[in-house]
Amino acid sequence: MSKRLHPEAEFRLVVFRPFKGEIIVGKISSASEEGMRIALDFFHDIFVPGALLFPGSSFNDQEQCWVWSNEGQEYFYDKSEWVRFRVEQEHWTDLSPMAPSEEEATGLSERKSPYTITVSIVRKIPVWSSYFKASMMQAGLGLVQWW
Repeated sequence: MSKRLHPEAEFRLVVFRPFKGEIIVGKISSASEEGMRIALDFFHDIFVPGALLFPGSSFNDQEQCWVWSNEGQEYFYDKSEWVRFRVEQEHWTDLSPMAPSEEEATGLSERKSPYTITVSIVRKIPVWSSYFKASMMQAGLGLVQWW
């Protein structure tokens, strides 16, 4: 007699894989000197490096946000504002299970997200298991309220 338990499970699966060049709308979740993090309702690993914002953009330490200076006007990329961005790169990390002895040998004991969106390779970015890179360097991109 087998003492195994085989529970039945029902679940939903959402597949999200935007293509390079796709324009997406999301909210700014945080900003640092390296760039901005953008969040969608179901995905939070989108990174826009500062180098991929409009020319004339800089990080404001006092406000903790990015500012685009254009023709004497300042436009702020405030937290929780809606932005349009273009996917520039995607990154996948293999999360195949490893034996504990292998994890110790490779130093990969921390868990990473399998997929992230980012915007460019211009600057070194934090190592996530997967990410998308995005940009906001063309007309129509940036804060939704600007356009």
